[in-house]
Parts: sequence; structure tokens; C-alpha cells
Amino acid sequence: MDQIVDELVRAAFNNQDKLAVRETAVESLSLIFHPKALNAVDRAISGSTFPVTSRFKFLVALKQQNTSDAYRIILKYWVIKEWPPDPETFPMDIMRKEWPSELGDSIMEQMNKLLGKDEMLAVLMSSWPGGVETTYKTVPDGLKDYVAYYALMVGQLGGREAATLLVQRLKEDYPLVQPAAGAVSSIVRPGMDPYAPGPGGVPSEGPSGNEPAPAVVSEAVLKEEIRFRVEAVKVLSIIAGENLLPFLQYLAKNDIKPEVRTMASSILGTVETRIAASRDDLRQAASALAANRFDEAIRLYKQAYEKNPSPRVTREYEKSKLIIGAQYLAGNRKAEAEPLLKPLFDALEVKVYQKLPEEMVKAKMTPEKQQVMAQVEAKKQAVIDDIKAKLSANGLTQAEIQRADPNRFFNYGIEKGWLVEEATLMEMPPGEPGGPMPGQPGYGQGGMMPAPAP
Repeated sequence: MDQIVDELVRAAFNNQDKLAVRETAVESLSLIFHPKALNAVDRAISGSTFPVTSRFKFLVALKQQNTSDAYRIILKYWVIKEWPPDPETFPMDIMRKEWPSELGDSIMEQMNKLLGKDEMLAVLMSSWPGGVETTYKTVPDGLKDYVAYYALMVGQLGGREAATLLVQRLKEDYPLVQPAAGAVSSIVRPGMDPYAPGPGGVPSEGPSGNEPAPAVVSEAVLKEEIRFRVEAVKVLSIIAGENLLPFLQYLAKNDIKPEVRTMASSILGTVETRIAASRDDLRQAASALAANRFDEAIRLYKQAYEKNPSPRVTREYEKSKLIIGAQYLAGNRKAEAEPLLKPLFDALEVKVYQKLPEEMVKAKMTPEKQQVMAQVEAKKQAVIDDIKAKLSANGLTQAEIQRADPNRFFNYGIEKGWLVEEATLMEMPPGEPGGPMPGQPGYGQGGMMPAPAP
């Protein structure tokens, strides 16, 4: 098999051969479950050796493998990794109109089965570092539909990050089939309150008078928009928290399209049931935490969050992870503490610490050693202060922060390698901050400790 794959790879990337011959070689590689073959197909899709239409054919061929490795490659190209998209890789007209139907929504179920929701979500979210909502606001109008459908896919997988964008899309004007005076809001009918409630039921601000008029489109495009909004409401039944319940109630009564009103009405009971169950979970979680039943408490807080990812419940869940993670750490249950505490270390703005050079540890106390020790302590304290600030920002009281013991957090961060050790004084080159110690060549030539006075 290795020899066959090697020959096909040579044929695929032999620029002397005709395009049709090279395409056939890549399509053949797409059907072979072999590391070299998969790498070659990935290379053919990601590079500029083949035209975009050919690369789409390779992705379709990969689907026939029906393996997790093949779907990982497909998933890589299902999203745009940089904005604006590279026209060579994804020309806008191709991206919008000619993405193969064989790789449409229908393959999500199989990808989910082979890869799992967590892996799919991780790939999708990592490909949009600015976030779904930010991307939607910044891309050209011609690409907003693409971002919106991506958000729908994330929501179908349970990604709560999609909720805000889907709500925003549901508030936008429907496109018009015929030119008409004035805007037709997606959630307003004549004679009704023109402003839909924002998340949590707080009225939105009125229009500034400078909003663009709705687009004029074909009947088919309008039907597709309605279908999208029905699906968006269905997804919100999975990921919406109690803060969005008033908006869904408003849609059920006031959207101008009966299909959307019907879907919103049908999912209200589901959302209300989830919210009620999450409140029970929160009460039980608080009781378990007060009784130091930490395993039970974190399970119940997570349940409450999954049922009702509202800002209030999210804050309670994030706070509980830090409190319980600190208790796990105190009880030397480090493996269980890690997933609860890692996000805090990722969010730290100050991660650099410094150790006392080994040569100084046992040395007699001198003014120079005192100075270095003070610097080391200052570096440590800066990190600990940042840890305290992040704990406070997550809602922990001063008593809870003290009980969590930020010093223990600091030592754990060093142990896990989540904090960055600054080059020690002994390691710094002459003339640099933190340079050589007294008695070494270069001491006093620009290091942080001054040269002896002449």
C-alpha cells in the first residue's frame, strides 16, 4: 500500500502532468485510509496547486471514506479561518454558491457520530478567534449569511456562543420581495410596538433613522430566510437561557411570519421547563456546597448551567468552579482541580515569575542578594495579585479568596507550567536587564544591578 500511495502522491503533484491526471490521483488518494494519503489530500486542498472547484471534488471524495480522520479534514475547510477570506482559497462567489451539496447540513449527523460534539465545537470555535458575534458585525453584507449559518451549526451542537447572534438575526428586517416604503421588521406588524424586547425583556433602543432599507430579493430567497429563522428559534430552544425567554414569548405573538410564530410558540414550554429545573438544581447545589459535598455541588451547578445558560446561572457556575477547584487543590485532588482552574490561569494578564538563582540560595545575605530577593518577591506578588483580581472578578468575596489561598494557586500554576519563568539573573547575557552577578564578566554593564561605584 505504501508504494501505491507514494506513486499517487508523485502523480498528484507532478506539474508536468495534465490537470485531469493530477486530479484523478488526488481523488484516488481521497479514498485511501492511510496517513500519507490523507496528508497529501489535505495539502492539495489547502494549497494553490489546484483550482477551488477541484478542491471541492477532493472533499466530496473524502466523505466516502466515512472515517473520523477524513471528517476532520472536511471540518477544517467548512469554516473560514481568517477575515477577510483569502479569495484564492475561497472566492466569495464560489463560497456562497458552489459549496458541494454533498457536504451540506446532511453530513453533520455523521460527523457528530464519529467526532463527537465537543471535538466539532472545538474546531469550529478555534477557527473564529474573534468570536461569531464580532465576525457577523464586521464582515461585508454578502458574507453575513455565511456567518449566520455557521452560528446555526454551532447552536445545533449546543454551542451557547451562538445565541446572541441568532437573536440579532431574528430582530433584523425580513428582505422584501417587492420594493416597499419603509422597513418591515421581523418582529413587528402594523399597529404594534415597533421595538422588540432585548435579552431579559428590557426594551431595545429605537432606530436612529439611518438604518438601511431591507434588501429586495426573490421569493425563493425570502423562503430560505424564513426557513433559517425557524431553525434559529428551534436552536434557541436548546441553548437559550431565562434571559431570552421574554424575547421568545414576544416572537411567538408578534413575528410577521406565521412559521416563526408557530415554532416559537411550540418551544416555549420546553424552555420554561428547563428554567424551572435549573432553579431547583441551583438550590440543591448551594446546599451541597455549604455542606462541603463538593462532588455533588459541582455536578448540580453544571446541570443548572446546561439547562439554563443565562448570565446569572453562568456566573454562579463559574464561581463554583473556582471555589470547588480550590478545595480540590487543598485536598490534593489535583487531577479534578485542573479542568476547574485552568481557565483562570489562561485569563491571567501577569504570568511571569522569577526564581532566586541557585548560586544565591545558600549564599550569605548581601545587599545584592537582598535586591534580587526583593525582585523575586515582587514578581511573585504581581502574579498573586492578578490571581486575586480574577477570583474577585468571578464573584468571590474577600473571605472566599482568602480561603481559596492564592499562594497555593501560584505554586500549582508553576507545577503545571501555566506560569512563565523569566530568565534568571544567571541566565541573562551581559548588559541585559537581570545580567551577570557580581564577580562575573560583564557585571554592571547594563544589568538590573548597578555597577559598583568607582
